Amino acid sequence: KIGSLEVGAGTKRWYAPFNLEVSKINAKLGGLADADVVADVKKNGTSAQTVTVSAGSTSGTVSNPTLTMAEGDYLTVDITNVGTSAIGSDLYLQFIHKRT
Repeated sequence: KIGSLEVGAGTKRWYAPFNLEVSKINAKLGGLADADVVADVKKNGTSAQTVTVSAGSTSGTVSNPTLTMAEGDYLTVDITNVGTSAIGSDLYLQFIHKRT
């Protein structure tokens, strides 16, 4: 999500090009938030993993996600929490994955 963050459902989909396992998720913010920034990663429309960037930080990591995908499955990302006066900006999620 480029720009100021706001709570809302993700509409863009990323489709798995092959069967895969996500081994790590890195989250980065371009601008700090005064509360935790929380993203709900959904696989095929169902919550699969929560990613949090703590208040006052610009990065967060999920080291051992339980996320596997079959070819053609898709991910979307909902933003479920942002800051109050400093809402954060430019949220990037990086999914480290390997073919299974």
